Amino acid sequence: MAKINLFISYSHQEKEKYLPEVLSYLNEENCPNIKIWYDEKISPGVDWDDTIRTSFDSANIVLLLISQSFLMSSYIRDNELNPALARNNAGTCTVIPIFIRNCSLKNYPEITKLQGLPKGMKFFSDMGEEKWGHYNDIVQKINDIALEIETEININKTISESKEVAKSTAAKKIEDLQTNKKIFLSVSDSEEGKKKRLTFSYQVEGKIKYEDWPYEIVPNNTESEQILKMNEYDREKSLSALIKNSIYSIHIVTSEQDLIQGINFMQYKLAIKNIKEAAMYRSIIWLTKAEIKEQLHADVRMNPISIGNDYENIFEIIKNLDTEKEKKLNMMKKEFTPGKKVFMFYDYAKDHDSDLRIDLKSKIEEHENISVRFSSANQNLEQEKEELEKCDAALIFYGATDSQWFMMRQSLLFDTNNIKSKAICVDDPGMDRKISRDVSKNEFLTIKGQNELEIGLETFLSRMRQ
Repeated sequence: MAKINLFISYSHQEKEKYLPEVLSYLNEENCPNIKIWYDEKISPGVDWDDTIRTSFDSANIVLLLISQSFLMSSYIRDNELNPALARNNAGTCTVIPIFIRNCSLKNYPEITKLQGLPKGMKFFSDMGEEKWGHYNDIVQKINDIALEIETEININKTISESKEVAKSTAAKKIEDLQTNKKIFLSVSDSEEGKKKRLTFSYQVEGKIKYEDWPYEIVPNNTESEQILKMNEYDREKSLSALIKNSIYSIHIVTSEQDLIQGINFMQYKLAIKNIKEAAMYRSIIWLTKAEIKEQLHADVRMNPISIGNDYENIFEIIKNLDTEKEKKLNMMKKEFTPGKKVFMFYDYAKDHDSDLRIDLKSKIEEHENISVRFSSANQNLEQEKEELEKCDAALIFYGATDSQWFMMRQSLLFDTNNIKSKAICVDDPGMDRKISRDVSKNEFLTIKGQNELEIGLETFLSRMRQ
């Protein structure tokens, strides 16, 4: 497995304190698939500037240790910060700001728009003991990004090299889902529909200009008028190509007849056909009047529906469809993700330093190509659920935490269908009350303390691999 290259950009004022703190967490043990580089690794006698440039150019991930001295350094700005931001915009690396010393970032929107750590732009210089939990979060986030990069490398390699037709097709569907930024907006032959289409197009232009909205509406208004002038054969051919190359479609319905006959009926039939062929395709029905909804066929009413002139509701529906798309992508990418992933729930405040929990994590990771993702100090249930859905197996470490915390995680794990193996590890085999009261025995494998750790993990991991 190729290592992912990580480059650390920092001011030398951080050399005595914060760089060592970062490196005490970002190391080979915590990040086994990442090659970490910073300028202290330059060998004596080599060209200093060329070595930095070579290491920077090969980096998949660039960490920016943000402080006032970092921002004020002309060398960093010209040779590391600006080139890193340019590479990030071009998609050739991932840039992560790490907020080290408190400083003013109001004049650096190019930094603040990135997803930095700790979340909420909290600076390590303002923290006490809680900073160690945030360093743990950084390790997990960077490992996650490295895994995503490895997955993308595998997908691209499969597309270009694979002789397995099924796997290559799956990879191409993933690529299409990730790159498709077109939304079909139905061509209307009614004056009301044309007006609504034109107004929505203006709304989209504003979204693109001021909010970096990623989608393009097809056909544009000029093309829409041209399609209306075509004969029926050319019109259907043109509309079919546009719908087939779009990720979503929006159908403006001005009367109940629009989905029974005419151009709207033609477009909706084409959309239904595309559902069966595309990796993911969803259509939105946009009604001018509420009463039309009752005239729609039951299958049509299953689509997302918007009524009236609430343009923002259409954008909200698309946002929800994007969430659905991301979940589908995560499921599809599992085939290309190196190794297996296990999610470990545990109460960070109470059980992070538990010897059994640490031993549990270590023994799982002794197995080749298995990595452990875990609850962080700052995650809520919804975030934990998102992380869980990316994994192949999961377990809950039930140590010193209270039963309410445990029951909430057990319910979350119980309701997640795509997890192949589920387990509870209880810190003391003599705690029968915890077992009988709280653990769902029929759904989960139960590991009672250190004495059952080896055999319990063997069963847990074998279930995961099935």
